[in-house]
Amino acid sequence: MVASAAFAESPAIAKAPRIHGELLKLGIDIGETTVSKYMVRSRKPPSQTWRTFLENHLTQMVSIDFYCRVDGTATAGGISL
Repeated sequence: MVASAAFAESPAIAKAPRIHGELLKLGIDIGETTVSKYMVRSRKPPSQTWRTFLENHLTQMVSIDFYCRVDGTATAGGISL
């Protein structure tokens, strides 16, 4: 049980060599590429593109752009606003 937990937590790139080594210890002569070929790969959904991100957050960015506050303490060239 401990070995399977260690395999589950390690990155996918490191799993094939480790499993290959364990199979060799058990007397099963198989190539590392064969082990990696038959391993289940985790399917991650593709991340969103910049275009999708900008389309999703366009209204928030525009509202931030128009948010400004003018008060009487600001000066521009010595002239009080």
